[in-house]
Amino acid sequence: NISTNSANNVFLLETGNHEDFSPNYRLLSSVESWSRNNPDLQVWFLLRCKRVVDEDGLLRKLLRHYPNLRIALLEPEVVLKNTPLISILPDRFQKCKTQAAHLSDFLRLALLWKFGGFYSDTDTICIKSVSHLHNVVGLTNDKAINSAVCNFEKGHVLTWRIMKRVKKTYIARNYFTVIRAVGEKIKEACNVSKSGELMHKSEGNSCEGVSIMPSDAFFPLNGKGGSKNYFKPQKAHEFNKTFEFSYVLHMAATWTTKKEMVRIGEKTLYEKAVELHSPITYKAIMGRNIAF
Repeated sequence: NISTNSANNVFLLETGNHEDFSPNYRLLSSVESWSRNNPDLQVWFLLRCKRVVDEDGLLRKLLRHYPNLRIALLEPEVVLKNTPLISILPDRFQKCKTQAAHLSDFLRLALLWKFGGFYSDTDTICIKSVSHLHNVVGLTNDKAINSAVCNFEKGHVLTWRIMKRVKKTYIARNYFTVIRAVGEKIKEACNVSKSGELMHKSEGNSCEGVSIMPSDAFFPLNGKGGSKNYFKPQKAHEFNKTFEFSYVLHMAATWTTKKEMVRIGEKTLYEKAVELHSPITYKAIMGRNIAF
């Protein structure tokens, strides 16, 4: 049962349609960081698969260590029921080549509408508690809204409007179709015409109770060089200074590329983040002496 306390949830999703699914170390690093740094929040790791495979026992170890961590199998039709998005599933959605990405977009909106709380992509590391943040979305480069990390209270009118907009404008072949709808409705709520004007809309002013967080909050290092900066060797000593004003680190497109694999001892910012904020997972990686 998912808590109905709108301040009490964090949702992390894996939406690939798997028979058996074994979470990798990066996924578990993200899950652990959210669980560790938010002990007063229920962290829901929701998986679209039939069976969860935990060969080395790390997942069970995390569950024992973090009582606020919950794992459940994900049924999209159940989550999307009674929302505007349910009608897309049997029709236009089936033509989408990026089903996992769009389904993640759909599910985050439905979960936040029905239950409230935080949603985060799993290419993130949480480095500070976010339990005091409510009704927030973040900017990327202080120019564009990014819903990869966001919080809405249960039943917030803006999540419903976004879902209705998605239903109306959804294009299966367009990867950014949902993201564009999110940006449009937030700009409308903030009464601005350009994304660049959103950086002046903090503390919920004129945005129907939603605060627009600067890029440092959830998307630091998204400027020159982008997320590749997380994987440059010998940068770990800059960690505290670099992320002084950050709550979450979002790795974006470099997350799954083989070029960005990390080995223990390279002293990258990403390795430092995992070492500090996902210590059980980090120890498991060290024990196997592998790139992750």
